[in-house]
Amino acid sequence: MSMSNNVAVARQLGKSVGRVAIDALRPRLPLLPEDVVEPHFLNQLLQQYGIANYQSLTGIAAAKLLDIQSISSNCDNRVIELEYAVGSTPGPKTMFLKMPVQSLATRVFMGTIMSWELECEFYRRVAPLLPIRTPMPYAMANRGSRMIMLMENLHEDESVTLHT
Repeated sequence: MSMSNNVAVARQLGKSVGRVAIDALRPRLPLLPEDVVEPHFLNQLLQQYGIANYQSLTGIAAAKLLDIQSISSNCDNRVIELEYAVGSTPGPKTMFLKMPVQSLATRVFMGTIMSWELECEFYRRVAPLLPIRTPMPYAMANRGSRMIMLMENLHEDESVTLHT
């Protein structure tokens, strides 16, 4: 690896460590799935970070984490069951929640390689152009060393065959 590449990697690593440190002092997004499922937070997340190209979801009155976890080494993937307020337009029964694991080392590494930023950009820009079915992102927030993605739970779509 050339000296300029080493410097670039070191600079990115420094930025990532800095983001983790700032999040420890002044978190901008929750670290735990249990904090995300508060109805007020979910509605706020959807209003502030909702994806314009997709269905706008509001009016969540209750939410709970289901005991369904998807295995990942770098993310805490969960399914959220939703209930909507009377008079609001009902949305999906469930959403797929993806957020970083609590491990500092994982968050530093994933921040260094910009994995979560790239994944958000993939779902914003590339996925809609693909000829295969991908989950619709409802909201994506990436702040500091933390990221939250609320996505369509493809298990609800009977026309999709999943191998998980």
